[in-house]
Amino acid sequence: MTGDNNELSLHPPAKLSGAEAQGLMRMLTERRGRDVVLDFGHVRQIGVQCMQVLIAAKATWDADALRFEVRHLQQDMRECLDYCGVDPSLLGAQEAVDDA
Repeated sequence: MTGDNNELSLHPPAKLSGAEAQGLMRMLTERRGRDVVLDFGHVRQIGVQCMQVLIAAKATWDADALRFEVRHLQQDMRECLDYCGVDPSLLGAQEAVDDA
C-alpha cells in the first residue's frame, strides 16, 4: 500500500475468484473513510462475487464523497466485465471512461 495520508493504493491478487470475495470485502471495509485506489495491473480474472463487492464498495465510497478508483484495468479484465454486462466504471475504473 502506498499513497498520501488519506489515500491507499491496494494490489489485489491476480485471480479474484468467489473464494476471495469475503477477504476483499473485509480489506475494503477496514479502509472505509479513506480514498482507495486499486491497482488492477496484474489482475487477470474476476468472479461475480468480487464484482459485486467492488460495485457495492464504489457506491459506498461515492455516498461517503470519497474516491474509489480502479487503475490499470487490463484488456482481458475489460472483456470479462463486458461478458458479464458490467461497465468498468461501476467498479471505479476511470480509464474505462477515458479510453472509450
